[in-house]
Amino acid sequence: MLRGQDWIGQGGFASVCKSWHREWRMNVAVKFISKLEMAASEQQLLYSEARKLKAASVSPYIIELYGVCLRPHFALVMSYMENGCLGSLLRHVDVPWALRWRMTYEISLAMNFLHCLDPQILHCDLKAANVLLDDDYHVKITDFGLSKWKSRSLVLTTVSPMGTTITHAPPEFLKDVNRLPDASFDVYRCETSLQHHDHF
Repeated sequence: MLRGQDWIGQGGFASVCKSWHREWRMNVAVKFISKLEMAASEQQLLYSEARKLKAASVSPYIIELYGVCLRPHFALVMSYMENGCLGSLLRHVDVPWALRWRMTYEISLAMNFLHCLDPQILHCDLKAANVLLDDDYHVKITDFGLSKWKSRSLVLTTVSPMGTTITHAPPEFLKDVNRLPDASFDVYRCETSLQHHDHF
């Protein structure tokens, strides 16, 4: 059902492209493992991300998961955001303050939603590059590859890797890299993604 592959971005683990869904007659974003051969553990990472997205995308400020593609490649099919990521917008446009405040508010609503779930979802990699923008520049949080399930003081997710974007890591993590994440990690990341080199 998917036609065409216009590359959007590529990380160390996965790639994202824009494709046309023939039945739905709309563009979608497709995230899949960059390598031709995918290990079972890598497939489990995408399954884990899909489960969190399914729970989280009830929020209007989280990217929608449309489905999981099993053949010919394992992939997540998500909504495509025409206006790209917040990081790119801030590098190229002097964004009006009214819109900046609205984006800040919507990012906060997204994090609050994730942290109020039971069990909680900790994003663990919130930054301007993972904040997507729809046609009207409303916020959609994406990339749950490092996210964790958390119930009270117990981090439940063992599938997703530990780690972070070091430039957005909270001071507690820099003091102790073995420290388990909690909701305050995402709060710090929200603030730094808005204040860091993006000049938000």
